Amino acid sequence: MRRLLFVLALVVAVTATAVPATAKKHHAKATGEKCLQRVQAAGLPEAGAAAATAACTKFAATVADARTALKAARSTKRAAYKAAKAEFRADRVAAAGLSADARKAAMRAARAERRAARRAARQALRVAHRTYHATVKAARQTLRAELGAAGVG
Repeated sequence: MRRLLFVLALVVAVTATAVPATAKKHHAKATGEKCLQRVQAAGLPEAGAAAATAACTKFAATVADARTALKAARSTKRAAYKAAKAEFRADRVAAAGLSADARKAAMRAARAERRAARRAARQALRVAHRTYHATVKAARQTLRAELGAAGVG
């Protein structure tokens, strides 16, 4: 029995140390880095390279701003969920002292209120997500046009 437990512990220990070493690493480049590498590899004259570099920098800044706004929307959603949860708990505590029928009605109203708050928070995040994707799409189109004018691509 001890040998079995020892072997099991050894297997768990080896697996626990091997998993982080073999886990997939995220090799994504920074938003503007890939674009700048394309510009440098294109071998443009100095004026074209400067225009393309400016376009890449502007694209990276636009995407970073959009990403920041999306993160803020996610934080707002989490805060709205927590507030709805706290309000529901307070309503539940308040309803505890009521009669059975009144408590049932109060809890039904509290659930509806929580549901509405969560639905509104989800909708706000959905709008922020769509705005983010539209902004990135427009920034990509602008980048393509500016890089094409500079002679990259």
